[in-house]
Amino acid sequence: MVITVHLVEPNNQLLPGYERALAAGWSPETSPEPQHGIREQHLLEIRADPQAFLKRLTGSSRVVERLLDGTQVPPMREVVYWISDGEFSGVISLRRLRNSGELPAGVSGHVSYAVVPWKSRKGYARQALADLLQRAPRFGLKRLLITTHQDNLPSRRVIEATGGVLAGLVPYPSQPRKFRLQFWLYAPAPGEQGGGGIIAGGRARMDYDAYDIAEIYDRARALLPATALLWQELLADYIDPGAPPLILDLGCGTGRFSELLARRFGGQVIGIDPSERMVQQARRKPNPGNISYWRASAEALPLSDGCADLVFISMVYHHLGNPAAATRECHRVLRDGGYVCIRNGTRESDFPHRHFFALQPLIDTELPARAEIAAAFESAGFTPITHQVVRQTIAPDWPSFVEKSALRGDSFLARLANNEFRAGMDALQAHGDSIDVSAPVTEEIDWFVFARHGSQDAVSKTGNRS
Repeated sequence: MVITVHLVEPNNQLLPGYERALAAGWSPETSPEPQHGIREQHLLEIRADPQAFLKRLTGSSRVVERLLDGTQVPPMREVVYWISDGEFSGVISLRRLRNSGELPAGVSGHVSYAVVPWKSRKGYARQALADLLQRAPRFGLKRLLITTHQDNLPSRRVIEATGGVLAGLVPYPSQPRKFRLQFWLYAPAPGEQGGGGIIAGGRARMDYDAYDIAEIYDRARALLPATALLWQELLADYIDPGAPPLILDLGCGTGRFSELLARRFGGQVIGIDPSERMVQQARRKPNPGNISYWRASAEALPLSDGCADLVFISMVYHHLGNPAAATRECHRVLRDGGYVCIRNGTRESDFPHRHFFALQPLIDTELPARAEIAAAFESAGFTPITHQVVRQTIAPDWPSFVEKSALRGDSFLARLANNEFRAGMDALQAHGDSIDVSAPVTEEIDWFVFARHGSQDAVSKTGNRS
């Protein structure tokens, strides 16, 4: 049964419950490392003068220099609500500068909330956040910034379930290699509609959420062990083995490479993909603890400047709506000396499907030329390090390749008309009558590496590899 909760001003009826929660060890201070002693302070105030305590917390125009969680701030407004299901269940607050919706330096977001632990996992936080979002326009706010620690999965789920859009990532001061995630929550606007499948200034892109690819992607695009090892060895040339890296898997899909990167190189891997269904599928997989999956666009990465050691882009470039914007974002988030590594098909590369399916229109309009990829990254300020044509094995034999193709997990195959797809499958089957079907099936992939200016020890390499 779903219990409805309400946001109410702090009041005498709920005050005993608030005091009991404090006495039991709960605190409205939401930091993973509480340091302000707010729980003890509030207990003392309540026991000394409960009415004065309530008066200090109430009023939509109250100006404070210390937030409810104890943070010292410039003079700003803070509205405090208690979450109630008939009893005190938690607290949520909304902060802003007195004359605007902006936030001063040192304040991580507009919203802070904390539910008492014995009423967690009941949907109370999500209801409270949604209610607060409905009230935001009353205070002149069309959107609210909210932050959470990257390891606080329950809080992330609450924020995302309320419509949170990942907006940024900032280092956590006291925890190296840990980050605070920033999300925007947008207040409802009647008649407002979301965007479509075109990026401003760009081209139409593949919408994976419009197809059922996410559910079958791992079977259709599974890497053979030797193939996975090949790419790991190529990447190892650009990762410092002496320091745990922060790797961005841009266009991670269902996380097939995120897992390989996390296992081989350790550190922290952040997988980003614009497809909700792909990200959901990735999150269902076992996680070794050092992978985070976020939904975001390559053209607006939710990462702080210079935070990443390596950006890995696998079979994604041809899906970018605005390659120039995406390459600039890669340059922004990489540290000096960091690398961006791209594996992608090109118009020049050879792959079996192009010989059996009616793909030429898609190849001509969507696959980049090799020179196009190089020019895009060099224009963004990158230094070219290597380009190789890598021949990888994609199936141990022809029947296995036909079986994988039948799943239609490739974005080009998914967009063919059904009759074109059936004709291509018939051609694959017929080809098996004239070849050694036990031979491995291979394809060419272009491999590019670019360095962000500052890398002094990069050595240029060119050629072919298999």
